[in-house]
Amino acid sequence: MARYGREKPSFWRQAADVFSVFVAGLMLTLLIVFYAYQRYVVPDRSDTGARAEVGAPSEPASVAATGEGTAPTAMAAESPASAEADTTAEAREDKSDLPIPAVERNVTPAGVTQAPKIDGPLQRVPAPAPDQTRLTAVTTKRYFQPIVLDAGHARVADGPDLYTLAFAGVEAPDFKSTCVTHGGQTWRCGGEARGDLSRLVQGRALDCTPATPDAQNVIRTYCSIGRFDISMWLIKRGWARPADDATEEIRAAADEAKAAKIGIWQ
Repeated sequence: MARYGREKPSFWRQAADVFSVFVAGLMLTLLIVFYAYQRYVVPDRSDTGARAEVGAPSEPASVAATGEGTAPTAMAAESPASAEADTTAEAREDKSDLPIPAVERNVTPAGVTQAPKIDGPLQRVPAPAPDQTRLTAVTTKRYFQPIVLDAGHARVADGPDLYTLAFAGVEAPDFKSTCVTHGGQTWRCGGEARGDLSRLVQGRALDCTPATPDAQNVIRTYCSIGRFDISMWLIKRGWARPADDATEEIRAAADEAKAAKIGIWQ
């Protein structure tokens, strides 16, 4: 008949259980000892170490009890600094009579001419009188966003009023004018002249000599755009003829364009 029940553990199993209990007890004991060490022993040592790290001077028992001797200690501590300050002041007084050395340092980059050396004190030189001949610049009137009508005219606005600028000194063909070449061919010189001037202007402002408009709100004046004088530019490119009020420069430029057979002279 079979017997039922729990088998008796082997010797090694019992030894392992006993060892586990021993290890657990040992760990618990170590934890208790570590806690007691941190709780009661470490604070006293930390205070002593802090005082040692700070380096607080040890005072005699008599001085600590009575409080005497504080002032002499402070004076002794301040004496090195005061002595050093006195030494510095004496050094400055000794050096005050010495001449100041001339400090010169060449900072001129390579490849650049050095400035001349200056000897002696600097002198103030009065500024030269302004050249009156350069102060007679002609005041101009600026017109924004001009519209080129043809090679000789442009539409501009001055506030609410509209005006037509007629470039002085030249007579240019209107937009519908045609020209005949030396070979007998007819071409639209007026359209090409206006297109060339439009490419120069491109909506930029015109600076013109102030002039009084006539009854038809036409202002005949000399205008420029940037560095180009409009009348001279038209003459040099052969898009206009000299007018009755043309200057000698305009007439000479017209002769050169005619000799070169450019523009309306081709």
